[in-house]
Amino acid sequence: MKKITILSILLVLGMICMGMLSSCGLQGENPNGTSDTSGTTTTEKPDKTPDEDEDINDIVYEFVEEYDGVVYKLLSDGTYGVMKGVTAELPSEVIILAKCQGKPVTQILDQAFEGCSNITSITIPQSVTSIGASAFSGCDSLLLQKEDGISYLDNWVIACDTSVTTVELRENTKGIADCVFFQCSELTNIAIPQGVRSIGRSTFSGCSSLTSITIPSSVTSIGNDAFSRCRNLTSITIPVNVTSIGIRAFFGCSSLESITIPTSVTSIGTHAFFGCDSLLFQKEDGISYLDNWVITCDSSVTTVQIKEGTQGIADRAFSGCTNLTSITIPESVKTIGEFAFSGCSNLTSITIPQGVTAIEAQVFTECSSLASIIIPQGVTTIERAAFAECGSLTSITIPSSVTTIGDIAFSECSSLTNITIPQGVTSIGGLAFYGCSSLTSITIPKSVTSIGSGAFSGCDSLLFQEENGISYLDNWVITCDSSVTTAQIKKGTKGIADRAFSGCTNLTSITIPQSVTTIGYKAFLGCKSLTSITILQGVTTIGEQAFLGCKSLTSITIPTSVTSIGDGAFFKCSSLKNITFEGTRAQWNAAGGSSALRDLTDPDIVHCKDDPAS
Repeated sequence: MKKITILSILLVLGMICMGMLSSCGLQGENPNGTSDTSGTTTTEKPDKTPDEDEDINDIVYEFVEEYDGVVYKLLSDGTYGVMKGVTAELPSEVIILAKCQGKPVTQILDQAFEGCSNITSITIPQSVTSIGASAFSGCDSLLLQKEDGISYLDNWVIACDTSVTTVELRENTKGIADCVFFQCSELTNIAIPQGVRSIGRSTFSGCSSLTSITIPSSVTSIGNDAFSRCRNLTSITIPVNVTSIGIRAFFGCSSLESITIPTSVTSIGTHAFFGCDSLLFQKEDGISYLDNWVITCDSSVTTVQIKEGTQGIADRAFSGCTNLTSITIPESVKTIGEFAFSGCSNLTSITIPQGVTAIEAQVFTECSSLASIIIPQGVTTIERAAFAECGSLTSITIPSSVTTIGDIAFSECSSLTNITIPQGVTSIGGLAFYGCSSLTSITIPKSVTSIGSGAFSGCDSLLFQEENGISYLDNWVITCDSSVTTAQIKKGTKGIADRAFSGCTNLTSITIPQSVTTIGYKAFLGCKSLTSITILQGVTTIGEQAFLGCKSLTSITIPTSVTSIGDGAFFKCSSLKNITFEGTRAQWNAAGGSSALRDLTDPDIVHCKDDPAS
């Protein structure tokens, strides 16, 4: 099997497109028939690689893998997805890998094979759990199995005739691609067999005649917009293994009268039941409950006591309740959804129940009056922007169970004066404490292995230790003065934060002591004058794109202690001619050495101790 590594260059600018209508498009055509990408998220890709002198700080490099013409992209959950290719024509018979770079391939992304008219067959591995919209649109030579108006590919439903009225999917069906039954307005009922694991994005959106559907117990998730605007759907039973109900999943199901939410559900997306005018919510003190979940709240409510037995609070349930000043949450609550209290600008205090294990993304964003909060032992993650812009928060105790503090988690908490990060936390996200201008002290425990870019930027009251132009916080290098030409990191330093030396264009040499274990993501990005670097035994991790754009670097020696070398670590190091790895070739490969090189195609550039003498 031939392997080619290719590069996709993405601009930092992105567009987030969220429509109140289906994400399959705003027009009327089935996206698995005639392609229509209206309303989808797009990313602009430059049609050429930037020149060496361009500011690479403004560019995000996304590395992908290609095997026999099929392109695999690393996803945020650590698995791979098949994406639309940009290189050689695919063979007529395509076999999708079950694993890429040792990680499972779980998705075939939107439009992955669109317009590949030469393909006659595709083998889909068991590892795949979702197939995106229009994944095979325009594959005119692809041999499909047609049955009662349904098109199957390797036992996946990938298309249907818009005229179908009653559907019984065959017993060996593995899954249903996103948007397959989108706006099949004549479909009245459908039976889904045991074995199907998910109801994907917009699968039945706009099926305005659909009155009933049987969902098997094998289904574990119901995707965004899955049944949105099924205005004649009167009842549905969600099986006991479902854990998530997506954004707008039942939006606009105006005839829906009853629905049962099993105890297995741990998340309900924003507006999941918005516009379900016939659904009987239980209203109590201004709160709308559905089974044991808080779905929404009247904006006029000032004091809330959630009733005993409530299992969860849906995404955005109290978002924008600007009159809310206090809330009591019972111990029965195990989930508080994303954005649940965002914008509750008069909320002053809250106690999170013991059973909650994650502080979800943006859950308390812009709670500008929140002065105190108790986070229970058992919480393991504080997600992205969880407490961003909580300007009245003066102190917070993070329990020892927490391992991850997400990006911008406490950004612009301008009154926060001190915080203790407990032993056990391993990562502090980018901009985690950005703009915490009153923060005077913080302790970074030995357990921390990564600190994101700008984690302490704008912490004007925080006392950094300055030495020879390098700023230290505890035992971490946080940033460096751009005028520095030669750097010797002091002994005892534990790690180099993400982008710590980014843009230090005058830096020519650096010595990293034995105490350092981590060189962060893009740590030396754009250090175009750097010619030499000494890494002593002790470093275990060299982050992704760590030396990106160090175009004067000619050689580097990597000790055997290094067990992980990030993707594209030496990308655009155009003068690099010699990498000496003090371990074996097998150790180099196990550390990810081959993917670190990317555009360095000369196989003789790397020298390992067990290589044959030349």
